[in-house]
Amino acid sequence: MKEQKIDLAELQELKEQFGLLNKKLEKQQIVTDELIKESMSKQLSHVERWYQNRIRTATIAAPIVGIYFILHYYPLGIAYWSLGVIVILAGLLEYFLHKRSYRALDPKGLPSMSMTEATERVLRHKQMVTTTNRIMALPLIAIIVWVILIAGDFTLRWKVIAITCFAMGVSLLWGYALQRKNRKHLEEVLRQIKSLRE
Repeated sequence: MKEQKIDLAELQELKEQFGLLNKKLEKQQIVTDELIKESMSKQLSHVERWYQNRIRTATIAAPIVGIYFILHYYPLGIAYWSLGVIVILAGLLEYFLHKRSYRALDPKGLPSMSMTEATERVLRHKQMVTTTNRIMALPLIAIIVWVILIAGDFTLRWKVIAITCFAMGVSLLWGYALQRKNRKHLEEVLRQIKSLRE
C-alpha cells in the first residue's frame, strides 16, 4: 500500500513536470513561429522594394527622360527625338511586365499560402522574370544603339561606343545582381514556409 502511494505521488510529480515541459515547448514553438514570420516579412520587403523601384522607374523616370528627348531634339528631326518615344514605350512595357510578375508572386499573401501553392507562385514568378528579361532585351538594344548614334552624331565614334557600352553593361550587371538577390530572398521564404508547415 505504501509503495502504491509513493508510485502515485511520483506519477503525479511526473505528470506536473510533463505539463510544465509541454507549456515551455508550446511557448518556444510560438516564439520560433513568430521569428520565422518576422524573418519572412523582412525577406519579402526586399522583393517589394525592388518592384516599387522598377515600377517607379517605368512610370516616372522613363516618361521624364522620353519627354526631355522629344522636346530637346524635336528641331533636329525624327532620327533624334524618336529615342524619347522608344524610352516611353519601353517604360510602359516594363511597367506592364513587372506588374504582371508582381501579381503572379503576390508577396503579401505568400506567407499564408500552403507550401505547394507558395512554391508554384515562386516558380511561376521565376519564369515570368526570365520572360520579362527576354522581352525587354529588344527595346534595350534599340535604346543603346540610338544613344550611341545620337552621342556620336550618327557617325561611328569608337570612344562613344565604348563608354556607352561600358555604362550600359555596368547597369545590366547591377540589375542582374539585384534579381539574383531577390531570388535568394524568395528561396529563403520558401524554406521558412516549409518549416512553419512541418
